[in-house]
Amino acid sequence: MRKIGVIFKKNTLLALTVLDRLYQHLYLKDIEIYLDEKSTISLKLDKVRYIDEKLIPSNVEIIIVLGGDGTFLHAASLINNEATPILGVNLGSLGFLTETLISELCEVVDSFLSKGYEIEKRCRLRVKVVKTDSNDNFIERDVLNDISINNGKVARIIDLDLFADGEKVTSYRSDGLVISTPTGSTAYSLSAGGPIIYPTLGVVVVSPICPHTLTMRPLVIPSNITLTVKNRSEGEDVYLTFDGQLSIPINGDISHIEISQSPNPILLIKSGKRGYFKILETKLKWSGTPLVQ
Repeated sequence: MRKIGVIFKKNTLLALTVLDRLYQHLYLKDIEIYLDEKSTISLKLDKVRYIDEKLIPSNVEIIIVLGGDGTFLHAASLINNEATPILGVNLGSLGFLTETLISELCEVVDSFLSKGYEIEKRCRLRVKVVKTDSNDNFIERDVLNDISINNGKVARIIDLDLFADGEKVTSYRSDGLVISTPTGSTAYSLSAGGPIIYPTLGVVVVSPICPHTLTMRPLVIPSNITLTVKNRSEGEDVYLTFDGQLSIPINGDISHIEISQSPNPILLIKSGKRGYFKILETKLKWSGTPLVQ
């Protein structure tokens, strides 16, 4: 029996409606669906297993995400070293990562069940927060989009030092810093003035947020370089945010933040319905001026 995990935006009627449609479509097929045991669904349905959400990636062949980009990023954070591909179905407003439409879901599912699926590898960043008292005392997390460092309470300038493979790059006086993957280049980094990067390129984008120096522009570097950020702001509430999902303070006992390429990329299932530039056009309204004949 084939096994499919479904992670959905909880407590939303639309997600529950689409989940029911998917269940009805897969019911007569030799497929078992895995759902989070803490979900609001209490019905004990045939061919449905309820387990700890963190265990879903290691128990299924693929994961279907029903939601927006935030739900997709949450699902990606559950994957450690499992090579479990993800299909995103857009239930949100933007849906840059969840490119499949609700109307296409059953057709796309049938297609990859019968013919297989095209995989696109999306690199992640491994972020290590090292504490001052010991280099072995750290927090480690993989991110698919980006990390951001900024003042948590008020829009006050902070001071950050950036190093690349141990070499000093520069010191930033700005509202903060965004370090993103190519996948995340169309998210917070883009809003901070960063470039659009094709999602399979092996690079990292460093974008200062409202820098205090006019010449301080976004920087694109190879993804195999290890970055180190040190916070030099005293008396400020500086926070590090992972993929817009989790924030932690980096004052006091934090020595530095180390950012490198994660050995565990995210495997994105392509629907085959549209290419990357079409997604840019439809989601971000990105297009040139038409030529006048």
